[in-house]
Amino acid sequence: MPFKYPPGKTALSSALDWFILGPMEVPLTAEIHQEGEWFIAFCPEVPEANGQGRTREECLANLRQAILLLMADRREDARNRLNKAADLLDLV
Repeated sequence: MPFKYPPGKTALSSALDWFILGPMEVPLTAEIHQEGEWFIAFCPEVPEANGQGRTREECLANLRQAILLLMADRREDARNRLNKAADLLDLV
């Protein structure tokens, strides 16, 4: 049976709680450069994530969103593979 989030929670909202609102902070690096009219950003710590935008701020906001979506997806996948008899605790 797949992992079920508490009522009102989704993978993304849980990841947002963990990544932004929790007491843990995870510093990440953004590598950003401009190609023509577009800004492109990558995160070396999360190589699958990238962002783009017409402004630097839009590009970084898109990179942050990509990282949050990846973390939410990874968390959901990991929780679905866990021992169903184990206690699941959040680290925040």
